[in-house]
Amino acid sequence: KLIMSNVINNIDNVITTTPDTEVKIIDLNEGRRRDLTETQGVRHMLIVRVSSNDKQPKHSSQEISDAFFSMADNQQSFKKRYSLCSFGKLEFEPAQGEHITGGILDVKLGRNIAGGSIHG
Repeated sequence: KLIMSNVINNIDNVITTTPDTEVKIIDLNEGRRRDLTETQGVRHMLIVRVSSNDKQPKHSSQEISDAFFSMADNQQSFKKRYSLCSFGKLEFEPAQGEHITGGILDVKLGRNIAGGSIHG
């Protein structure tokens, strides 16, 4: 981290300093290590599948649900991989609720999005 005092201005990524400007460089990682907090238990995951009048996702809700939550022997999934890598200590289950099927919430926008902008 860079800390500066007595700076005149900062315009267009140019910093103008005075003769008495102090510059301090602080190592934010000094004495710190990765905080690998043990995570275990059951987590519920919701996947939102969005479509519009003119665009549809490539995969069906069922295909997406299987890719994330299937425990079938012949299929790799997000859930199965996390279970194996955590030695069964971290499990992901599909979220449940109104309009949610297999952990998937299908949202249909009532308009076209082709050629549109995310900025309005």
